[in-house]
Amino acid sequence: MSEHLTHIAVYEDCARLVLNTKMFCEAFRTCISNYYDSGMLASGARGNHLFAVPILESYQGLWGSVKGNKEAEMQIAGAIGWITHRASDLQMKPTWRTKKAEDPSFPDSEMQVYHDAVTFREVYSGGKKTTRSPYVLFTPYTLEKGMASHPASEYINVAQVEELVTFLYQKEFVELHQFHKSEKDMDRWLDDFIEYHQEFTEDLRMYIEAFTHPYSAKMETYIHGINFYNQEDPLIRWLRGMQYERDVSAIDLMTALDQADKQSQYAQAIRKGYIFLSSASEFFQGNMEKDRLYDILDIHGNNRL
Repeated sequence: MSEHLTHIAVYEDCARLVLNTKMFCEAFRTCISNYYDSGMLASGARGNHLFAVPILESYQGLWGSVKGNKEAEMQIAGAIGWITHRASDLQMKPTWRTKKAEDPSFPDSEMQVYHDAVTFREVYSGGKKTTRSPYVLFTPYTLEKGMASHPASEYINVAQVEELVTFLYQKEFVELHQFHKSEKDMDRWLDDFIEYHQEFTEDLRMYIEAFTHPYSAKMETYIHGINFYNQEDPLIRWLRGMQYERDVSAIDLMTALDQADKQSQYAQAIRKGYIFLSSASEFFQGNMEKDRLYDILDIHGNNRL
């Protein structure tokens, strides 16, 4: 999976647009408000090109009857998260592919890690600002080796605790799989487990290194050279202002969204997320054909369900 922290940040910034403007339908605002974490979880998960539109279609025209239904609202919030994931992918991945085409040995996975490190620093102030979710906690220790500055780190063996937490993390995720609950054949269960197992291509130590000791040459190539994030972009200034509860009345949001098309990669990702979500909102209300929404989301062929 690519740019983990950046997917979360893009989701949260797109959610700020949904929750703090009147440009989206009531259903989107309600579902994000009630089940924010469902959207956040989906924003970091694969499958956005497959499931988001069918989920919205299944509830199209039914909001009056499903409003207040936990499962329905969680699914709609999840679809929103998947759509922001797609917006981020379609903005960021072409940059990596271009670099890879120029140089097949280009370390695109490292570039993604550097993007996350900059996102952590710029959007979350290096952990001084956490997410809106009570379950996804960012702290200054998140990308710190051994959580060294945390008062508890001198009283426990951090490496052993990390291994224990990793085991519990894997155990809980295995238990979430539906095949785990219904399959009685152990051999088939193991086959399914291997099929659905996702390989991780990065190591947390890579993130810690990119955040705490970034190489200037890599910053130039991965960040500055592609204009990944610019805190002076009007759209980014509006978003950070909303995040930190500052006055943003001097910034015209629609103008900022329009200008973002030619600004930093991050600002463009948010603009793309706005276009995708506002189109999805129109579709959900019955004001747009499904094929048109698929075109806007750049989903084609067998991925159109």
